Amino acid sequence: MAFLGLAARRLGASSRRWRLGSGGLTRVVHVSRYRIHAVSKMCGVSSATLRAWERRYGVPSPARTASAYRLYSDDDVAVVKKMRDYVNGGMAAAEAARMVLETEAPRAPAPSNGGDAFAGASERIVDAAIRFDPDGLEAEVNRALSLGPAVTIFERALGPALERIGDLWHEGKITVAQEHLASQVLGATLLHLLRLAQPGESGRRVLLAAFADEDHVLGLFGIGLRFCAWGFRS
Repeated sequence: MAFLGLAARRLGASSRRWRLGSGGLTRVVHVSRYRIHAVSKMCGVSSATLRAWERRYGVPSPARTASAYRLYSDDDVAVVKKMRDYVNGGMAAAEAARMVLETEAPRAPAPSNGGDAFAGASERIVDAAIRFDPDGLEAEVNRALSLGPAVTIFERALGPALERIGDLWHEGKITVAQEHLASQVLGATLLHLLRLAQPGESGRRVLLAAFADEDHVLGLFGIGLRFCAWGFRS
């Protein structure tokens, strides 16, 4: 009986996740078995940090016992280790959580033509701006956010899109209204990414600025993302 009681405590609750396969989404049940102190020792992350990650970012999302104790599955432990590795590598916790959640979420199959996903995203953003389609533009920008780290998204998708839109305006092929629409949507997105990507308070700082009469500051946001990736607060 003692052995059975121990086994029951170890097995605990179960958590349910979804897996994308050839037959669509299927539910996968994972047994939750580890208490928070055990996970803390296994992963080298303090219990306080584990609670903070769950509270602020929903990472991980352990099951709970009837007494509200957290029970972590093997998948939860793997998620904690990913978060730990990203943060130890200098990534801001919010950005690390976004990366982990994207990895855990079901993904659509990659394009069969082997094309560059970033280039494709950039082209679709430009097309939406040319069509003067605010909803479509926001949708394409949001799709691009799942492609990788913030700085890579800027350098390979959002930045090239902004450059192309600027060239089209300079060549007289699009209107000021189309250019302003793209600047507003992409600018708000870049500012949000920049806030998420900031490293800890102890990080080094860099001041980025433009002349008082300079209205085109989106490039500074991209530079700020690069500095954040290097461990600077900007």
